[in-house]
Amino acid sequence: MSDHILDEDYKQYDEDQRLYRYAGFWTRVGAAMVDGIVLLPLSGLSFYILLSMKSLPLIIAVSLIYTVYKPLMEYQYGATLGKMAVGIKVVDEDGGMLTPNQAIIRYSPWLIGNIVNILFLVEIFSLGAFGEVEGFIEYTTFVQEHGSILSTLSSVASLILLVSVLGLLFNKQKQALHDKVAKTYCIYKN
Repeated sequence: MSDHILDEDYKQYDEDQRLYRYAGFWTRVGAAMVDGIVLLPLSGLSFYILLSMKSLPLIIAVSLIYTVYKPLMEYQYGATLGKMAVGIKVVDEDGGMLTPNQAIIRYSPWLIGNIVNILFLVEIFSLGAFGEVEGFIEYTTFVQEHGSILSTLSSVASLILLVSVLGLLFNKQKQALHDKVAKTYCIYKN
């Protein structure tokens, strides 16, 4: 599919005659990339804690901060910093702000992955040999050698997220599967 088809603006009037422009795939990818840049210092801190400090409580605390960013921002402000940067927001079926439940349901594909990641970190820290790991390459090798069902579950969680996101390519309102379940839309602000 061409970029034009994926991001073609689809305009629809709702029953109250409000005009919505649904955010397309590439706009949402751009928002996710901005969020990735915003969260980059947190990711760097995670690697530092994991490989240098080796503190399980600290790595879990950082992981929890990372986990609440998206649902909290979308509940509180209607958008993450990335969505704000590209001029889109998440609304409920009536064009209003999300409820806490909608924000959490909408975040569920990422939440599954984050929970699996936290369980994986607990497992890795429980292995005595992990204390010897000092660099990223050593960490990668260690994970490959000591992999468990949790590393497989992490891949499955990533696949669930991918399937959910790809769903937005196949409907006029550009709803990903997590949007459909949460009854939300990702629209341009104006």
